[in-house]
Amino acid sequence: MKTLSLALLCLATVLFQPRASAQIPVTTEYFVFKISATIPCSTFVPSPTIEGYDKIVKRTFKTNDLINLALGQPLTTKIDPKHPVYLALATTFENHQMTPVSKIVIYDPAAMGAARFKTTVMTLTTLDYINAQSAKRNGGVGVGTGKFVAATLGDPAKYGLLETEIAASGAASGPFSTFMNVPGIGNTQVPRPSVGTASAQGRLKFNTTDAAGTTTVYSGIFTRASFILSAKLLGVVEE
Repeated sequence: MKTLSLALLCLATVLFQPRASAQIPVTTEYFVFKISATIPCSTFVPSPTIEGYDKIVKRTFKTNDLINLALGQPLTTKIDPKHPVYLALATTFENHQMTPVSKIVIYDPAAMGAARFKTTVMTLTTLDYINAQSAKRNGGVGVGTGKFVAATLGDPAKYGLLETEIAASGAASGPFSTFMNVPGIGNTQVPRPSVGTASAQGRLKFNTTDAAGTTTVYSGIFTRASFILSAKLLGVVEE
């Protein structure tokens, strides 16, 4: 049985819904939803002197930070309002017997076809879940692992996201999927976002360069990352 995993790569809401057809498509049909992210990190800062004390410094990264890191841009870069891009979940109907393919991407609505996936931010490595269908809703719980994908765009040696592994768990319930006519694809089954809870743990690492041109690697641990899924479907992309 095929199911839909709105797992935010198992980092946030998890929803599992049966799909009408059991056929395995040649291409993957991704349903894209805007997400917002909050990642509170802690990093170790050694004392500058022998007599001093080491510190654990906390810093919270938000949606635009992840967009800039994935695009290899300084964290201070503003999103162009005339050509916006979004942090988005690209999810599909996952299958227990197959490697998970849902991912978090930078989505460019002005591009065409698969080029709307400007770059990938996170991918799933493993996904283990159980799900059940009631008379009116679907529900499920799941655990999984994944990774941040190292940036390749922009100037990643100075500002880019670095690859690290993550782990997460979540539980959710939500309404059944629905059918709609998607331009360029036709009548297709489309998921509807769920409501649930999740926790994510891992390390966020990236290159950063100060005003003097000195490049260092930020490395912070997070234990409770938050990803909030928008109910509005941004688009459907075949890849």
